[in-house]
Amino acid sequence: MDIPVFIFYGFLDGGKTNFIQELLEGDDFVENMRTLVIICEEGLSQYQKDKFVSQDIFLEYLDDRKDFNPKNLDWLQKKHRAEQILIEYNGMWDKETLANGLPAEWNVVQQAAIFESKTFLTYNKNMRQLVYEKLNTADMIFFNRSVRGEFDMEEYHKIVRAANNRALIIYEYVDGTIEQDNIPDPPPYDLDADVVKIEDDDFAYFLRDMLDSPEIYDGKVIELKGRALCTEEGNEDLDNFAIGRHVMTCCVEDISFQPIFCEYAPGCISRLKPDQHGEWFVVRGKMTFQESPIYDDIGPILVVSHIRPAKAADPELATF
Repeated sequence: MDIPVFIFYGFLDGGKTNFIQELLEGDDFVENMRTLVIICEEGLSQYQKDKFVSQDIFLEYLDDRKDFNPKNLDWLQKKHRAEQILIEYNGMWDKETLANGLPAEWNVVQQAAIFESKTFLTYNKNMRQLVYEKLNTADMIFFNRSVRGEFDMEEYHKIVRAANNRALIIYEYVDGTIEQDNIPDPPPYDLDADVVKIEDDDFAYFLRDMLDSPEIYDGKVIELKGRALCTEEGNEDLDNFAIGRHVMTCCVEDISFQPIFCEYAPGCISRLKPDQHGEWFVVRGKMTFQESPIYDDIGPILVVSHIRPAKAADPELATF
């Protein structure tokens, strides 16, 4: 059974512990699941167990890199019968330590990087590689203890986007208010190309942007990878199908399959069979927006001209 894993990056005293503490005080994240927190470095802030929402939250400290290995981590999970894992990762450890240390059945579903605003530029100047690794792998990036007017959001945005063009960027101010970075970015693919190729990492971005701005995508030839949704019974060729991915918008609880409905273009030779439901394919076709009983309104329909089998997306779960 896969164990969901949430990883929190950042440097010592940058706010990781307080961030995780707040999560463990709320029902939304824990939801009656036995939760193991693995702490790889201790700062000034300490966990306050008496404020945890559940007694089924367990802390284990691993401050020695050699203890961060699959055998030991697997033993800790079994010791506490943990159903989900949170890792407060050591800010000075590289990504190879993480990749080599996780047991095979542990499934990383979300990664967050947490920085203190006033020290971020210093770390980025002096420890660029370590900062880059944290930014590059994170789904969400938090700048905490921010003071309005004392940092340049444009500068922070450029540094983050140089490493990661998909992560959500959030600023938490000292007064407790939160602001999302809404500085517009160009899409991670070429919309002027004859064929707009959507890479595995960009599926969630494409889906959101296509639904938000249909006028940009209407008539474009799109190529993307996904799992086939075939529901008709029998062995006949399907007149239509859907191609999609499981997408996580925010957290593991909101993972859902997000399909793009398809129909065949005249002359399309390859057609799916019902027994190919769930298999991976690359499809190419013209994006249209038309009335359909599927939507009871106007919605996106990909008119497919080419379809071929493919390896699964890596990772299979699409995130923003």
